Amino acid sequence: MQRFKKKLLRALFNHDPGYYDMCADANEQAFAEVYVHHIEQYLQSENIKPPAKILEAGCQAGRLLLPFAQQGYQMTGIDASGFALRKAKHHGKSVGCKLKLLRGDLFDVLKSNRVELQDALICAEVIYMIQEYQELLRLMISTLKPGGLLCVSHRTPYFYWLNSLRQGDEAAADRALKTREGALPGGDYFNWQDESDLQALYSSLDCDVLGMHPIDRFSWLSGVAPADMNAEQREDWKNYEVTQEGMERWAKYMLVIVRTPK
Repeated sequence: MQRFKKKLLRALFNHDPGYYDMCADANEQAFAEVYVHHIEQYLQSENIKPPAKILEAGCQAGRLLLPFAQQGYQMTGIDASGFALRKAKHHGKSVGCKLKLLRGDLFDVLKSNRVELQDALICAEVIYMIQEYQELLRLMISTLKPGGLLCVSHRTPYFYWLNSLRQGDEAAADRALKTREGALPGGDYFNWQDESDLQALYSSLDCDVLGMHPIDRFSWLSGVAPADMNAEQREDWKNYEVTQEGMERWAKYMLVIVRTPK
């Protein structure tokens, strides 16, 4: 009954107070700034300028679509949730940005003719839940122009190792270091890679790895969320996140930036 009520509220009134809107969440906005900081550097170095086309695969409510749309990039977002896309459209309108939004399974949409060739593609905090992630990476590469920029975040094994230890699950912690995919606490499928795994993965796809950047080293380890910081503390936190070297292996995600085959 509750599920039906939620669907009804979403469909008729575009309303769901329990929905986790990453675009409206203060913590997710802080992490979006870190993603955007790193991606912008490579867009500039690869001479990808507005109005170039950028696609976000798994865009949710538009957390990463909007910052680039506001710069003048032609942004396309794909998500399986129609409610998430309605949220993204609303957020876009609120800042005067027009977004192209496509609903559907990532595999189905990328295989269709609904997406033009892109100059860059972003896939943040999605691929670690996809069992056929290598096939998805190939599809994303095929969606890019020759020499396009692919920006993907991956989960690290050390995140799962420490998280499992915190939950008292030593067997899962051991699996996190000895394997690279499978079921972890909760029973859901995940995959995870360290820096050497990612180098090998993208080399096998004939991509040039331009850089790897940790996303969230300090917040999840300390338990202090950006939203709980004052403005000065949050700015210091962001500067540490984007400039401080070290502790990369403890990041919650590793953002990999690659140039696809020309």
